[in-house]
Amino acid sequence: MPAMPESIAAALPEVAVLDGSMGRLLLNLGLPSDGVLWSARALVDEQYHNMVVDAHAKYIAAGADAITTNNYAVQPCYYRKAFGDEWEEKLKAHSQLAAKLARKARDGSGRPEVKIMGCLPPLVESHRPDLTEDAYLREGQAFFAKAYDTICEALGEDVDFFLAETMGTEQEMLCAVRAAAKHRKPVVVAMAAALRNRELQAVPARAAAVVEFVLQEVEQGRADIPTLCFNCGSPEACTQAVEAIPAAMRQRLRDAKVALGVYANLNAGVEKRQAAGFDPSKQRTTDGGKPSKIARREDMTDSMLRSLCDEWTGLGITRIGGCCGSTPDDIAVIAAKLKPAK
Repeated sequence: MPAMPESIAAALPEVAVLDGSMGRLLLNLGLPSDGVLWSARALVDEQYHNMVVDAHAKYIAAGADAITTNNYAVQPCYYRKAFGDEWEEKLKAHSQLAAKLARKARDGSGRPEVKIMGCLPPLVESHRPDLTEDAYLREGQAFFAKAYDTICEALGEDVDFFLAETMGTEQEMLCAVRAAAKHRKPVVVAMAAALRNRELQAVPARAAAVVEFVLQEVEQGRADIPTLCFNCGSPEACTQAVEAIPAAMRQRLRDAKVALGVYANLNAGVEKRQAAGFDPSKQRTTDGGKPSKIARREDMTDSMLRSLCDEWTGLGITRIGGCCGSTPDDIAVIAAKLKPAK
C-alpha cells in the first residue's frame, strides 16, 4: 500500500464540535417523511437540494467544526427497495451529490476551515448486527468491500476525510476503514455506542475489542484513523462505552494520536427501540401512513447538554456532537460550552 497522506487530525481544533442530525433537521425544514428513502429523499428530489445546503449551513453557523455528508440512507438495503436494478448507479450518483452539497454549504459559510466528513453508512440496517452478520455471510466480504469502495470514490473529491458511521460489527467497520485507506484519506470510526451483540444485548465491554481493532489498523500503518467515536446510543451508553476502555488502551490511543469522540442519540426510548430490533415497517406513522418524528427526551435540556460535555471532557473526549434528535440549537450549546467566547 502506498504511504498514507499526513493525517488531518491536527487540522481540527484540539477540542472539536461535530454537527448534529441531518434527518431531524430536514424534517423540521419541511422534507416530506419517507419510510423507504429516509433523509436520502432530499437527494433524490432536486427541489430539496437547497434544503440540504441550508441544513449544513445551519450547523456550521451553530459552531460545528465538521459536517457530515447527507448520504447515511444512501446504502444497498434501502436503494435496492427503492430503485431495483438501478440501485448501484443511483447509490453512486446520490453519494457524489451529497458531498457536493456539503461542499457548497461550506463554500458559502465564510468558514473554510470547517471539515467535511464523507459518510460511510451501515450497508444493512442500523443497530442490527444480526442482520449485518447474516448479510456478510450471504453476500460475502467482496460485496461489502465493493460497496464501500464505490461510496468512497463518489465522495472522495469533495470531502476531507471519511466517517465510518454507526458501525454495528467489527467486520463492517474494517471493510469501511480499508476502503478509505485505499482512497488514501483518513477515516473517523464511529461505532454504534450500545455495542450490541447478535442477540441485540448491549455489551459495553466490547469497546476494548473495538479499540484493539482500531489500534492494529493504525499501529500497523494500514489506515489513518484520527478519531474513534461512539454514536447513536443514549448519552449514558456513550459514556459506558468510553469508560469500558482500559487505561492502558487509552494510553495506546493517545500514543497513536487517536482522539475519542461521542455524538449521542437524544431521542426518548432509544435503548428500548434498539434492543427490540429496528424495523422500518414497524415505525410509528402519521395519519397519512408516513413515519413520524420520534419524541425527544424531555430531560435533554441545555443544562443537561452542558453537564454531559463536562462529563465527557472529563473522560478525555475531545470531539462532541449530536446524533438522532439533535438540532443546530444543541450544537450551539455544545460549541458555547466547549469553546466559550474569549
